Order: sequence, then structure tokens, then C-alpha cells
Amino acid sequence: MGMRDRVVLYGAGRRCERMCAILEKSDITILAIVDNNLDKQGTEMAGHIVESPERLVEYSNEYLCICIADSDTVTEVSNMLEEIYHYPANNIIRYFIFRKYVYASVYSHSERTRRMTAQIEENPFKSIVFDCYYGLELGGIEAWTMDLCTGLLQNNRKHIRIMTDDCDYEVPSIIADIVDKVSLDKQQSLEEESFYSVFRYLLSKVPCVIVTGKPNVTLLAACVLKRILPEKVSIISAIHMGNQKTYGDYILYKDDIDLYIGVSQDIQSGMWRNGADPGKVLAMSCPFECEKELLRTYTSDETLPVKIGYAGRMDGMEESQKRMDLLLHLIELLDREQVNFQFELAGDGVAKPAMEEFIHGHQLGQRVTFLGQIERSQIKHFWQRQDICVNVADYEGRSISIIEAMGNGAIPVVTHVSGVSEDIVDNENGFIVPLGDIETMAERIKYLSVHRERLGQMGMLAHDMIYPKSLREPHIEFWERILAGYGC
Repeated sequence: MGMRDRVVLYGAGRRCERMCAILEKSDITILAIVDNNLDKQGTEMAGHIVESPERLVEYSNEYLCICIADSDTVTEVSNMLEEIYHYPANNIIRYFIFRKYVYASVYSHSERTRRMTAQIEENPFKSIVFDCYYGLELGGIEAWTMDLCTGLLQNNRKHIRIMTDDCDYEVPSIIADIVDKVSLDKQQSLEEESFYSVFRYLLSKVPCVIVTGKPNVTLLAACVLKRILPEKVSIISAIHMGNQKTYGDYILYKDDIDLYIGVSQDIQSGMWRNGADPGKVLAMSCPFECEKELLRTYTSDETLPVKIGYAGRMDGMEESQKRMDLLLHLIELLDREQVNFQFELAGDGVAKPAMEEFIHGHQLGQRVTFLGQIERSQIKHFWQRQDICVNVADYEGRSISIIEAMGNGAIPVVTHVSGVSEDIVDNENGFIVPLGDIETMAERIKYLSVHRERLGQMGMLAHDMIYPKSLREPHIEFWERILAGYGC
């Protein structure tokens, strides 16, 4: 884009503060900071007095960056700027696009980068760097990364690195020597410090293929490095989340990302709908441990409680992805409907104390057990003792928890999130309900608690659907072909 050396910033919040900090090191001048919030107008930010949007008539020929996080609000502001203040649409820039440009401008011309580039002796081989910026706790992305790297190493693939923070983690011994710890300060106000640490690390690995897991600082650093060394850097983005915000964030980097790989066909379609080149978007299935033959029992005796399980993060209530508020509502509804059930919850997170308080306050402690975080080795045993798996999330990528449950014969009763239609045939090997529809979910669970003969039938069909998709070998072969295509 033909960026000029002057810009107007809209939205006097944290993003604006971060943008001002990096702009101080660039040759780009901040003409004005504007905000529609009357409480912010007249306050000072980075040496500028925050002004009313009325002043925009003076700057209509200049670029304007909207420094707002919420994508819906960004769209509303953009429409307002065009309709009320007649700001040219071509001059309105999204935050992520402008941020990438500014970082590239600063770092491609900085003496620090020139010194680093001169000091680094180019590697005689191409490195493959997997991003685990947020650490190596066993979340879905991190578990997938470690499992894939383990398989690639066992397949004699060399020059693999996993980049993470400098905390201590227990990792499988086979990957211990490929984990690189980088000093990261993840406070939003200090974004540039983390950017520089990641940028310097990636620069030391060129030529390289960088595999990112989220649209985070690592992706930004990879894109900037690619702008500086386009022949030496390739970027593959593995997309693990299937919602509009994720698609929108990733599409802003489409000029720099060489390949998108979604964990479901729904994600692949979502990226196509949002403007990604169809030839640059693939879909994959994530393998996991699954026995070829399903050997387990079900709670066929109707005098015994049907066993229900949830495994995953407990990351918040109404505004969170996993919707623990709905899970509590489901438990309360099952109790009210006099369903004979026993519920086990495996996982941890910020919502757990409030959930425990809710269960205690509603006298449901005899029906609900909190197990806390359980070891990966215990996941299959957890699911093999459950009759039913529930997931009430508002969005997923392709939930590893759901497919692990199905692989171990637990019947999924889940909301209609990304990926579930690829694995679940409604009323055959599980049930899919609309997002937020806890009443229907309770009805499906009540049906299974009454028709116990269906537990074994549906559980076996769930396993049989998932088992072929669980195999590691096809997944490793898929990635071997991808990496070979980038000269690795």
C-alpha cells in the first residue's frame, strides 16, 4: 500500500497507546488523535490532545487508522466516518494492517536490524519453526504442536524448532532438545519488547518456514521478517479456531501468509468466504490416541445415573468461548427435569471457583465432581467411563475434546460449532443442537438417560466415525508433503 508519512489515529485506548509508542520510532507523524467519547476528548495521549471527530474534515486526504479491538465496533466506526464525516474509504486503515506496515518500516531500516543481519551467519539448511508463544501448557494448539513435532522427529525430519516463552514446562523427552525459550513480556503495553525478542529469534533461523498457531506477535514478527527477507521466509498459519473474528484477523495478513491450514473443512470454507485465495487454504484432521477396537461398558441400568463428562478450559462465563454459564444452566436444568445423572468436569480456569460456588449453592455437589486438570495420559480413561460428552461452546476450531470423547465411545451432545458436522450425524452417533440451546441439549440427554439401549449403539458409531481420522501416519505424511513443497 502506498503509505504516506502522516496518519490520524481514531480511538484513544490501549491500542492507540501501543501504536503511538512504535510510531515514535518511525518517520511517520501523528497528525491527530480523535475519539467520539466525550470523556476522552481533551485528555492527553502521547503529547497530543484527544480531539472530536469534527476535526476530521481537515484531514480527509490523510490516512486514518482505527485503533479499536472489537471488529463489530471497527465496522460501525468505519461506516460512521464515511457517512457522517465523509472520510474516504480508501484512506481508512485497519489496525493490524497499519501496525504491520509500521513495524516493517521501523525494523527494515533500523541500524539494529542491519547489525543483527550482518552478525547472523545464514544457516546451511532451512529451519521449521513452530510457534508456541503462549507457552507449552497442554492446550489444544500446544498439544497438537508437540504431537506433530514428535511424529516428524520419529520420521527422521531434522531442523525442527519449537519457539516458546522462558517458563519451565514438562515436555516429552523426544522434543526437549528442540524447544527454544525466548524472553517474552506479554503485557500489552510492552508489545514491542516481545516483538523484538521474537523477531530477533526468527532472524537467527533464516532461511526458515514459520508455522504459526494464532494471529499474535509471532505472526506479526514473521510477516515483518518476510518483508525484509522475502526469499528466505515462508509462513504457514495453522488455524485452530472457527469464528468470524479469527477469519477476519487472519485475512489481514493474506499478502504475507503462504498457506492457511484449518483444522476443519468449516474453517477452510470460512477463510474462502472472507477472501482468502482458495489455492492457499487447506484442511486437516488432528490425530490423537484412539484404539482400533472399542472395549468399554455403558451405564445400561436405569437405576444408576447416566455419566456425563466435560473436559476443557473453564475460561469464563457469558463473554467467553467455552460458555461455562451455559454449562451450569444445563446442569441445573437436568436436575430440575429429574434426570438421573452424574457429571464430571475435567479442567481448570478462571471460572472454576465461581462454578464450584454455584454447584455448592444449588446443592448439586452429590451430582457434580470437579476433577481439576488431568494428565494427558488419563484423558482416554476419563472418556471411557463417560456415557455422554457435552460441549456448550459458542465457537471452536475442531474440538479435540469432542473427537477424543467420540474416539473413546462417549456420545457427543454438543452445540453446532466448527467441525462437528464433519464427525457427527445427528441422532446416529451423537446430537448437534443450535448455539446456546441448552433446553434442547437437556432434552437429548434426558432421551439418552431413558433409552439406555442407545448408549452402546451410538457410542460404537461415534468411535467408528472417528477412528480413521485419529491415525497419526496420514497426518505426518500430509505435513511432510507440505514442508517438502517449501524446500524443507
